[in-house]
Amino acid sequence: MKRLLRYVAIALVVAIVGGCVYLNRLLPIVTGYAAKNLASAVFVSGREAKDVEALDLNFSLIRYTSNTVDYENKTVTSRFLWGKSTAVYREGCGVTLLCGATADELRGQRFPMDVLSEGQGVQDSTARAQLPVGDSAVAERLAPIAKAFVVERAYKGHPFAFVVVHKGGVVAECYDKGIGRDTKLLSWSMAKSFVNALIGIMVKDSLLDIHAPVDIPEWQGDGRKAITLNDLMQMQSGLEWNEDYGARSDVNIMLHCEGDMGLYALMKPLDYAPRTHWQYSSGTTDIVMRYLRGRFSSDEAFLRYMHSRLFCTVGHCQSRLRAGHERHACGLVVPLCHSPGFRPLRTAVPQRRLRWQRADTTGRVGGLYAQAGSCQRGPLRLFLLAEPLWQIPRCAEGHVLL
Repeated sequence: MKRLLRYVAIALVVAIVGGCVYLNRLLPIVTGYAAKNLASAVFVSGREAKDVEALDLNFSLIRYTSNTVDYENKTVTSRFLWGKSTAVYREGCGVTLLCGATADELRGQRFPMDVLSEGQGVQDSTARAQLPVGDSAVAERLAPIAKAFVVERAYKGHPFAFVVVHKGGVVAECYDKGIGRDTKLLSWSMAKSFVNALIGIMVKDSLLDIHAPVDIPEWQGDGRKAITLNDLMQMQSGLEWNEDYGARSDVNIMLHCEGDMGLYALMKPLDYAPRTHWQYSSGTTDIVMRYLRGRFSSDEAFLRYMHSRLFCTVGHCQSRLRAGHERHACGLVVPLCHSPGFRPLRTAVPQRRLRWQRADTTGRVGGLYAQAGSCQRGPLRLFLLAEPLWQIPRCAEGHVLL
């Protein structure tokens, strides 16, 4: 009997230790998610903290975090058990999780604000003036649908915004309480379509060859050297990846525990030969953004290019880049890493895909895809639409991958 009790005690100790080890590895994800998303919702979107906690953060272990919003210093600190994460808002840079740097050190990084301010108001109004007016007849038919979707929530869920773009013009829009036309909302993976569009524009400007192998030094000694930009954009690189959002997976480790997301993703080994297997991977988009930054001489040059060639084209020069989960980030940036050849730099560098923008900005970019890149300011070459629709990769459900 004593031996049995001893075995039971040992088993309990092992279970408790194992559980603590697992929780300790999970805590940065739990608290990091809460801190980052609450800070972005409050300081970028202008929403009320209590509303965000009740709706956006009310799931899984995230709902049990204790969150403190410091409106004076524009920070959010989230705690769960012995874990703690702090996110800091900086004008132009958005929100960044602290890791290995103090808030003061992060605030020392400067975003080239003139990219957004000097002359942007004029460009913005000019671009908007060129956008077509929505069809009034279509708008009238869609008005009750918009109301039912957002106000009455007839389609379940909790929508923040409903925007319909028809022939380049907004024909229907409706917003939830506390959300307006100028509210910047989290786009999640719709932002991948912005990256695709940016690549298409760069191809048109003769800055990229999507079918050439991506010249990444870390890949030159093995089969990864055959991976092309086209493979990455169509998520057929063959790189090992786990996109499970509910565990300590590759995507969650990258988002909450890694300072250089693109480097973390590109260091993954091959699971399959390139172009032989499709695997949804947010990491490949980070590799792409890391690579695109390397095509420009400086962070500022990259930011100016994106604003002038993409955002202003759809009439929203004031669209922001999102610092997001990048641990030492400014704009879409992670410090120390990326330029042509990926030699180290001593500045913060754009890497992660953009995330926060107005609802109609997302709609207008979708409109560009629907019109195969045609817009009032001239045609754009959108990456995926450079090929016939029937050749564009589709997921298991048959949806086109944008």
